[in-house]
Amino acid sequence: MCWIYSRSNLDSMKKSWVSDHGQAIVEYAVVLPVLLLLLVMGLQISIFSINKIALANAAYDAARAKATIAVPGNTGELAAIRDLARRRAAALGNLGFLNMNVSVSLATSAEVATAKVGLEQDMLPLIKQATMAAGGKGRISLRETAVVPMEPYQK
Repeated sequence: MCWIYSRSNLDSMKKSWVSDHGQAIVEYAVVLPVLLLLLVMGLQISIFSINKIALANAAYDAARAKATIAVPGNTGELAAIRDLARRRAAALGNLGFLNMNVSVSLATSAEVATAKVGLEQDMLPLIKQATMAAGGKGRISLRETAVVPMEPYQK
């Protein structure tokens, strides 16, 4: 089968191609910011997940250290356990340019050792600006509590 094009058909095809070219650039300019925002939001969610895991591990490590090591009234050991929890909580989730604050509180009863670890961190700059424009703080706050029984460690 052979298609025969007249000169007038080729000219009309050429004109329509030229007008479609500008449309593609405009569509690209409209879609690109939305795709970049989705990419940055995915990165923020992954940082949030990493911080949540690191915080849970830090709370467990601090509670376990409190149950096994700490002697009641020894402030040096308590400071070392708090420092351990702070370092563990900040180990994975800090990219270096985000402000991060870690708080640690420890408690012991006759049966359990409890560690509460909190983390407050700035969001990525693009997400932070968007949340602050919408009336938010631009910070993520996470809290994690771990409870470890004293009994197995007191033998």
